Amino acid sequence: MNYAIDRTRFKGKLLFWDIETSFIHVVTHYIGSKVSIHPQQVMKEKRIICISYKAEGWKKAKTLYWDKNQDDKKLLKDFSKVARKYDVLVAQNGDAFDIKVFTGRLWQQKVPPLNNILTLDTLKMSRQNMKLSSHRLDYKSKLMGREGKYEMHMGDWLRVEEGNKKALKKMGHYCEIDVEELQELFWSLLPYCNKLPVALNVMLTGDRNDCPKCSNSEIKRNGTRPSTSGLRQRWYCGCCGHDWTDSRALSTTDKI
Repeated sequence: MNYAIDRTRFKGKLLFWDIETSFIHVVTHYIGSKVSIHPQQVMKEKRIICISYKAEGWKKAKTLYWDKNQDDKKLLKDFSKVARKYDVLVAQNGDAFDIKVFTGRLWQQKVPPLNNILTLDTLKMSRQNMKLSSHRLDYKSKLMGREGKYEMHMGDWLRVEEGNKKALKKMGHYCEIDVEELQELFWSLLPYCNKLPVALNVMLTGDRNDCPKCSNSEIKRNGTRPSTSGLRQRWYCGCCGHDWTDSRALSTTDKI
């Protein structure tokens, strides 16, 4: 069955995003796979070159860039203002990379922190629920029948740091394509994820009686499951196909 989640219910709630960073500049006497680089050898920390983002309901992604001096402070401030308008930030490997790099740059640039932000990570969503040959964004995008990531090379990053405007524009396009692929990947994965760290029904409506995955109210009772605290109601969503057990034990007055 093709489960179609009503994405219009998520307008103004979800923000898909991706970042691109500069290289860490180090000095070393040697090169090779076994060379150790110590913190004392770091000459310049990585900075954020650009951030692309797209809210659910938008036709196109938008991009913020570091300034002409390759300073990312204004970019950090501007994206923080955007991010605070949304309930959940969605990224590929966002929990381990994007949000941590962003927070680290906020701290280094003495920009106010971005606290109490809920996140969903499509890398975790696929890893926790599926056994795939790869969980990279490009691979999963192509499994969906899409074209995958836009091609970039190490030389493009070098040209960006040299101040090449054409390379910078190319990187922004590369980042925007990632966000577009991320958005479609998220909606493709969602029906197949058994459990999410964010209950979307509570986020959208505050109603725990809606589907926790797609927030639809078209749910049906699906038997019960015993627990140490008593019987618990099982539910089934006719919209996204999600099957779950209520965390609250049934009382003697509840109808089964």
